[in-house]
Amino acid sequence: MRRTRHKTVVSCVCLMTLLGSIHLGVAAVVTAAAKPADSSAGVTGISVNPAADTDADGHIAAGQLNMRLDTVCVGCYDSNTLLDDPEMEPVVTIAVNESRVATIEVNRDENTTIKQSIGTVVNVVDRRTASIEVTLHDRDWGRLSEIDSQTMVIDVESPSADQNANSTTASAPRGLPPTGETRQTTHFRFRHDGLDRCGPICAEATGTVWTHDNATATNVSVKTQLRAGTTEFWSHERTIGTLSSNERQTTTQRVNPQFSALSAISRSDGRVALIVSINSTNYHEIIAYERNVSVSQF
Repeated sequence: MRRTRHKTVVSCVCLMTLLGSIHLGVAAVVTAAAKPADSSAGVTGISVNPAADTDADGHIAAGQLNMRLDTVCVGCYDSNTLLDDPEMEPVVTIAVNESRVATIEVNRDENTTIKQSIGTVVNVVDRRTASIEVTLHDRDWGRLSEIDSQTMVIDVESPSADQNANSTTASAPRGLPPTGETRQTTHFRFRHDGLDRCGPICAEATGTVWTHDNATATNVSVKTQLRAGTTEFWSHERTIGTLSSNERQTTTQRVNPQFSALSAISRSDGRVALIVSINSTNYHEIIAYERNVSVSQF
């Protein structure tokens, strides 16, 4: 519900006494009490423009979230204390499945649009339904006071899953990815080179990354994550630097999750996601593997 301006009647005697005690000028009070030209503000609409659904499964892998807002309402959302400022300081928050993922300062405008990439809003690997809530707040002395919100539900999946529909089927392949399996994004290739056991729940994983199309990438880093459901139970990042055209970099990382990871795997019925994020100066691309594994395979 959009909130509107409220009025409070204050005794002149009390007000003058208060002003005299804190040496505040009358002009400041007149500004705070001025009647606003607009009496309401809020989220007027949210929508998504899909940009990618390669496997045509109805789950988008890229797109733009559009948020339309009215952020003008002088004095509407203060609690009528002298410490509250008379104008809105609008702040927008974005929450996905009840977890806040973005906080954005916005200008005061009766008709403003904020655009946000779905990739920066929804951190997904497997196919899922995401509930996106956009909330408009007024910031008063560090506090965020909620004014209005709207929620929409969309079906999403990762870009790599969109390129390979088999990676997000209802029943993911069993076991770990086969040694030598190669996946590619727009600018990079990644090869899974296998795992060597090093303990009861320890394995050394080897992988190779390189560019294609004779491209050179700078400030390259590779981050690897393991997730069971929405719980990340292991991650590691390696900095490579410059990756010349067709140059290959091979790295071995020790996967040694805590015992708490075993309960996370059990809660997800053995469904585990391996996410390889390849970052460079110009690109941020993701390769995702989803598998059904047994605890003994870790």
